[in-house]
This record gives sequence, structure tokens and C-alpha cells, in this order.
Amino acid sequence: MIETFKYRHRAKAAGLAADISAHLEVPHDSPDGVRVHRKVFLSTTPNTFYWLDFCWMAFGVSLHSENLASLHPSGITVKVTSLTFPLSDYRPEVAALAMDGWIRRNFDFPDAGVGASYDPSSSTYHFHWGAAREPFIE
Repeated sequence: MIETFKYRHRAKAAGLAADISAHLEVPHDSPDGVRVHRKVFLSTTPNTFYWLDFCWMAFGVSLHSENLASLHPSGITVKVTSLTFPLSDYRPEVAALAMDGWIRRNFDFPDAGVGASYDPSSSTYHFHWGAAREPFIE
């Protein structure tokens, strides 16, 4: 069953928003998608997502991949069917936050300590990744 999670972060002067729709599949002999961890995969339908959004969604799955692998040792695929957002309220990192919210709602996993905050003095967002190391940084 496809479930939609609506991520929202509002600050006085700005906000972030994204809606992610996905469902779970138990992988068959040759699961499609990208391996995130052991037998935990991320797949998209249609296969038209921007690469950076896909990478951040995979990072969102990785935040909970050990718990997902423990629950489904035979394997599991998170299949994203849509990621929508208003361009004015979006940064690619929001895909990870939306995926984190979708997984936590569907599995009642503990909070991974991820989130965003807005700094009005610099008009920028700061993303927090809990104990995880932020991807794309050397």
C-alpha cells in the first residue's frame, strides 16, 4: 500500500516542504534498485528522479537501514513513487528528511536525531544528521 508522508519545517521567514509517497516490497530473486545496506534497497517508479534527490533519499533510508535489515533479514525494498515539493520551499537534503519521516511513521523507529533549523541572520538552513556522517563531505 502506498503511503504519503508530508515533511514540513516552518520558520518565521522561510520553510521547507516535501511530500514523499512510497511502499515496501519484499525483494524477489533479483531486486531492482540500489543497495543501501545488506539486503535493504531503494527503488523508484517512475525512474525519473533527479540524481541528487535520489542520493538524499538513499541517505534517509540508510539512517534506519540496520533496523530495517533486522526486521526483514530476507530483504526489503523501499519503492518511492513520488517526491513532490514547491521549488520555493525545497533543498535536496529535504528528501532525506522526508524519507526519515516516512520510515519512522511506517515502522515506529526511534528518532535518528535528524532535522533542519533556519538561521535568520544568514538566511540559510542548517541540517543536522544525528550520529550519521553527512554524505558528500570529505
